[in-house]
Amino acid sequence: MELHKVVTKIQEHMWLGNGDQDYIMMYAVARAFQVQSILEIGTHQGASAITFCEAILDNGDTPHIITVDNWCGIPSQPQDEDYKIRMKARALGFMKEAGYDKYITMIEGDSAIVLPEVFEKIGNVDLCFIDGNHSPNYVLCDFKTCSKYSNLMLLHDCYETEYLTPIRSLGWTALSFPVRFRKVEGGNDKISGITLVIKDTRKYTKPLER
Repeated sequence: MELHKVVTKIQEHMWLGNGDQDYIMMYAVARAFQVQSILEIGTHQGASAITFCEAILDNGDTPHIITVDNWCGIPSQPQDEDYKIRMKARALGFMKEAGYDKYITMIEGDSAIVLPEVFEKIGNVDLCFIDGNHSPNYVLCDFKTCSKYSNLMLLHDCYETEYLTPIRSLGWTALSFPVRFRKVEGGNDKISGITLVIKDTRKYTKPLER
């Protein structure tokens, strides 16, 4: 596949921390599992939502995507109100440029606060994409909320991290895929990846024909 031209534009002009392989993985999962409804945590500038839309449309289906963000940054790098306004406007602008804004609903707020209300309104979804605050407590909080409404999740920037142990202990299958290396403090490379989390693998597999 080729990345949508708007996603490429976002990558070229704004630092995202993602490589092509991140979006290829998102696209592949959405197509392979034939998802149509997605709840995303972590809108940022809209590249992931655009990629998911493209995958669903390529499957011949209509996307239904809700994406949540407060654009406050991470605890170690908090952002001001001006940043929030600019990022939200950019995300909406890129979605419109891609022609996918009609498929995407943006909700501003802290996922820990707004998710229960969102799910109460929309019910179950085919896929949850968790890419907000990456600290273990936040990821596990988002996971526990999403686990009530979806059997399939993607955890971004998560490669065999400590919070996969409690997720697996709850009976979920977690498969981590390394997609890139990134520099961390001290100059060492750290593997970054995407983890596919499935509650019941039998739902997505068929017995081999003999």
